[in-house]
Amino acid sequence: MIKGTVLKGVGGLYTVELDEEYQEKREITLRARGAFRHEKLVLLTGDRVEVEPLADGSFFCKSIIERKNSLIRPPLAN
Repeated sequence: MIKGTVLKGVGGLYTVELDEEYQEKREITLRARGAFRHEKLVLLTGDRVEVEPLADGSFFCKSIIERKNSLIRPPLAN
């Protein structure tokens, strides 16, 4: 299991910095599992995640490690 930290999330794509280098990659882009939507889980920047490589070289987020806190931005902010 490969662990990492979510750096950013834009339009369902998340950039994750891996704890250890995986095949010369330190940062990867991935999508969250579809089950996260059904469980109403949202990946936030700073979340620790477990990722798994697929056969085609892409990755997916297998699970979110329990977070200690979160800062939710209001819908409109200046």
